[in-house]
Amino acid sequence: MANQSDIQLRIQAAVDGLQDIGKLMSELDNLGQDSSEASAEVERLSEEMSAIGQQQKLVTQINKVAAVVDDAGTAMREAVDKADDLQATYENSANGADSLRLATQRAVQEADDAKAAHVAQTQTLTQLQTSYKGAQTATTAARQAWRDAAQRVRDLKSEIGRSANATDEQRQALSRASGAVEQAKDAYDAQAQSLNSLRDELQQQREATDNAKEEWQNASASAAQLTAELKTVERELKQQEKALNKARAAADKATAGHEAQAQKLTRLQQDAHAAGVDIDNLTDEEQRLARQSRELEDDVTSLASGLRETAAAARESGEAAERSESRFKKAGASLKQWAAGAAAATVAGAGLAVGWATRYTAQQAEMAQQLDITSRSLGISTQSLQGYQYAFQRAGIDADKTGNIFKDTADKIGDAYQNGGGEAQDALDALDIKAEELIELAPDEMMLRLADAMQDLPQAAQVNLLESLADDATRLQPLLANNAAELRALMEEASEVGLIMSPEQIANLQATDAAITRLQGRLQGLSNRLMGELSPAVNQVSADFEQALAENPGLLDDLATAIGGVIRTGGEWARSFIEHRDQIGGAMQFGRRYRPVHGQFSAGRIPVGSVSGSRIDGRYRKCQHRCAAAQCQVARVAEQGGRCFRQRSRQSAGQG
Repeated sequence: MANQSDIQLRIQAAVDGLQDIGKLMSELDNLGQDSSEASAEVERLSEEMSAIGQQQKLVTQINKVAAVVDDAGTAMREAVDKADDLQATYENSANGADSLRLATQRAVQEADDAKAAHVAQTQTLTQLQTSYKGAQTATTAARQAWRDAAQRVRDLKSEIGRSANATDEQRQALSRASGAVEQAKDAYDAQAQSLNSLRDELQQQREATDNAKEEWQNASASAAQLTAELKTVERELKQQEKALNKARAAADKATAGHEAQAQKLTRLQQDAHAAGVDIDNLTDEEQRLARQSRELEDDVTSLASGLRETAAAARESGEAAERSESRFKKAGASLKQWAAGAAAATVAGAGLAVGWATRYTAQQAEMAQQLDITSRSLGISTQSLQGYQYAFQRAGIDADKTGNIFKDTADKIGDAYQNGGGEAQDALDALDIKAEELIELAPDEMMLRLADAMQDLPQAAQVNLLESLADDATRLQPLLANNAAELRALMEEASEVGLIMSPEQIANLQATDAAITRLQGRLQGLSNRLMGELSPAVNQVSADFEQALAENPGLLDDLATAIGGVIRTGGEWARSFIEHRDQIGGAMQFGRRYRPVHGQFSAGRIPVGSVSGSRIDGRYRKCQHRCAAAQCQVARVAEQGGRCFRQRSRQSAGQG
């Protein structure tokens, strides 16, 4: 695998080499040498360097993101496997809990039945006890009746014994009394037998009642034990369910993270494919880029060496100096006439450049100022706010609407906190979140907290909840899904592509705007002063020029043609600059200094002249040549007009 740092170093060496080539070409131009072929070669090398640098950057990013995708895939699979294991465990536990629940229900029913049986046995025992008591009373009465009958016999026998001879009446009474004793004895025996039977039955009933009580107690104890076990199992099952839900959420989050990284990788691969990279053979592509970077460095070194030899030869021959001197001498007179016009054009050009810079910087400063104001009012950092604005644009929400959404969310949460009602209160109740939990958070943190809480809600409920927070907030639902995975990925992307201005950059931009405002004032003052001082001379020149045009009408056509050429040439250069603005923007990543082919001019990190600006530089040279030709033409027209004016003046003086 090629060393990416070596490729970077070679590209940087090529940038430095092209800067040196720019100096050499400037020297050759000053010496009068033709540098058009070198300009074409510089343009080719610049384009090749831009392509290599862009492809190398994309390959590096693809390798990094691919590694992240692999790690995210591993984490996703681990999270999903863990969730699946917990799901199987939970299902087994749920099945066991169902079986235990059925057993507990049966045990409770058996305990209830045993209790009912015990109650019935107790009632029977009570009835037998009552019958037994009645039988005891009856037996006691029968025994007493038997005793009374026996005592009657004894009394009769005693009475008969005392009288020596029994009378018939006594004998009959004794016979009846003896019969009564037998009857009383039979009645007692029968009652005693019945009492014994009741006693035996009562004893059996007591035993049956005790047995029923014991069965009831045993059934109740078993039911109580199963109930306690069921409660423990259900608690464990709830804990397992929470763990499962947490694992599922983690798996979903890991899956969303993997998908986001995979999408990012896909976008990079598409960009790389569009840039000419074979994404299916990255190892070969890295070797190709390493080879091409070496060849680029060699080509730059070779071109620089050739230009050095050419410049040395030109300096030694001195031919360029003589041609330059002759050329400037011939143009001297015309340049004197052109000087006043050139000075005015320079002031106008400076004003145009400052005007363009002022408009661009004013727009940037206005955006920076708005960022600062919005971030302060919402309590969100400018970096985070820029990230949200970038991400929300994907949902069709502009920067102003982004601030409004956060503001409305904070207002409605504040209303719920202060008044206990409002549009957001129903949403908070649905999510089981108290306003006190959110009131200390920044508006963006409030939004993320609510997004995390609403993940388990149906789609329609999520839409209704977001709509209750702010207008158009429902557009954010795709960004807020899966714990705002897409939102976080887009914010990270905004940072990676360099769209996030730092606080220092914002402060510098605001300071620059203030400086340009002051400069505008000074230029306006200078313009007013120049116009005031030049007005008399301009009026006189205008009168003389009108007289010259009246005496020589063809002069106006010649002057229009010459000035039109200057305008067309400048317009062509400007259009060329605009057409190639993308190449110039792409070249921003390949330099820290700007030394264009002509002159020394620093422009931050944009190597316009030495990298992708070579094409612009060549067109600029052509523009210079055309402007010079048009300048000479204007000078000739001005000279012709001057001669006419001087001739008219001499004629006027002669007539006078």
